[in-house]
Amino acid sequence: MWTDAPSTVDLSGTALAGLRVSGPAVSLVRLPAALQRLTLDGAGLPDRILAPGRFWLAVDGAGVGTVLPSGLDQVPVADLRGAGTVSVAGLREAPPGLRSLRVRWQRPPGELHGAAGLAGLDGLTVVELSGAYGLDADTLPDLPGLRVLTVDGLRASAAAGLRRRHRRGGVRPALRGAKSDTWLAANLDNPFRDWADDHPRAATVACKAYADAVRAIAANNADPRQILLTMVGRFNTIHASLLALDTLRREQVGDAVAALAGRAGVPADEVFEVFDF
Repeated sequence: MWTDAPSTVDLSGTALAGLRVSGPAVSLVRLPAALQRLTLDGAGLPDRILAPGRFWLAVDGAGVGTVLPSGLDQVPVADLRGAGTVSVAGLREAPPGLRSLRVRWQRPPGELHGAAGLAGLDGLTVVELSGAYGLDADTLPDLPGLRVLTVDGLRASAAAGLRRRHRRGGVRPALRGAKSDTWLAANLDNPFRDWADDHPRAATVACKAYADAVRAIAANNADPRQILLTMVGRFNTIHASLLALDTLRREQVGDAVAALAGRAGVPADEVFEVFDF
């Protein structure tokens, strides 16, 4: 990882296989032929990339207005990660050799901007979307080269529309985690909503535990530390009796507790003391 890099980053003489560059002052990045993966920060994208070989591109924080650097002709795979809204408008000009596109939303509503520009990418054969709850059946344009469309996390109405749209085409959408508008109206902002995909009962308890804590903290009529301790106790119960939480789920619980603790002005360490898993 290279943060606060100078205006010109010249790594062409190295044998680096992976690189992350972050810094709003970066103008030009020269990459080595051995590079396999480049990760950029959407808040500080360089103006130009010079690369002799092919590599995967990942962009963190790819929000509205994200414009990719020039010089990405050799990128076959792009992985864009953002918060509630991700823009792919920057792909309109580059990279022309793009074959696979992955977009992942870290928060709701999961909206995709600039999708019309993808129509010019004739070689795009694979599109993978995760957390695309703002997706409609017609958000993506007609992509003549598309062969694989995978969406993990979307509205049930959008899923039905995508199946109808591609019923007679060369694409059979792989759609997972479709949820009704009614369910999403109650749980879209809940960080545990996707637990419903593989353990509905645990998801019901987890979503309610989090929602109850949020409401209680907002009401400001009880000790926030006790509110958080009660929430953690309910997750301890989930772990013990419903679903043994794996590492990823434990991290999700920890992130949610830390965020609520910060909102309530409670030191997170005091709450984590009662974690039972």
